Amino acid sequence: CHGLSFPSRKHRRVLCWETQAAVPARCDALAGAQGMQLRAPPPGPAVLLGTPGALREALRRRFLALERLRWMVLDEADLLMDESFTELLEEILAHAPLAAGAPGPSLHRLPPHVQQKFVRLKGRDKLPELLQLLKERPSSGGAVLIFCNSASTVNWLGYILDDHKIKHLRLQGQMSAAARAGIFASFQKGDVSVLVCTDLASRGLDTSSVQLVVNYDFPDTLQDYLHRAGRVGRVGSKAPGAVVSFVTHRWDVDLVRKIETAARKRTGLPGMDSINKPSPKGANISY
Repeated sequence: CHGLSFPSRKHRRVLCWETQAAVPARCDALAGAQGMQLRAPPPGPAVLLGTPGALREALRRRFLALERLRWMVLDEADLLMDESFTELLEEILAHAPLAAGAPGPSLHRLPPHVQQKFVRLKGRDKLPELLQLLKERPSSGGAVLIFCNSASTVNWLGYILDDHKIKHLRLQGQMSAAARAGIFASFQKGDVSVLVCTDLASRGLDTSSVQLVVNYDFPDTLQDYLHRAGRVGRVGSKAPGAVVSFVTHRWDVDLVRKIETAARKRTGLPGMDSINKPSPKGANISY
C-alpha cells in the first residue's frame, strides 16, 4: 500500500475516481460501516481510501497490512485530530512504519500567519462593534464567519442584520440536516459572504474564501477557539485573514491570556500537544 487516505464516507468513492483519473495508479476504496459487512480490498492497491473506522477494522481482521506504506493523507485533519479520534488514529498508526517516528496525533497550534485581535468591551457594545466592523469591510474583503454560542443568539443576530440590510446566512443545530447542507453549499459557492453560525461551522467547513472570523460570543474552551480560528487562512486563501474576538466576561480573560502567551512563545496551547515545531513567526496579537 503506497498511499492511504482517511476521507469521509461520502467523499471516498468520488476521490477514488478522481485519483485514478489523475495518476496512473490503481485506487481502491475500503468499504464497510457500522451494521455492514466489511469487504477486504484486493491485494496490492497503490492507493487505498477508507474511513478511520473501516481501516481499523480491516487491520484488526488482518485484511490489510501497512508495512509498505509510504504516504498517509488525512482528509479534514482538524476533525480527525480531535481528541475523540485520538485512540483510533493511534491504533492505525501503530501498524505503519512511520508510527515509530510520528508524534502523537494532536493539532493544537495557533495559526502563525493569522492576525488575532481581542476586543474587551461590555455586552451591550458588541452589536455596534460588529455592525461597524461589517460595514467597514471592503466588498473584496472575502467571506466572514460570525460565531455565536447558541442557536437563539444566531437567530437574534440574524434579525438585527436583516434590519441593517446586511445580507447573510444563518447556521445552527436546530435546523434540519438538509437545510444545513444547503446553507453550507451556498456559502461555499460564494452566494452570500456572511455566515452567522454556532460551532457547527467550526468543524467541517472547508473554504478558502473566509478572510475574517468574528467570535461574537467568546468560545468556552481553547479547543473551540482553535477550531474557529482554523476556518481562516486555509490553503488557497488569497490573504492570511484575521480573527476578532469580543471579550466581555471575566472568565474569558484567562483563556485570552493563555492564547496570547502561546502565540508569543510560539508554543502549543496549555494542555494541548503540538505536532509541529514552533513556527519562526508568532501570531499577531493586538488589542
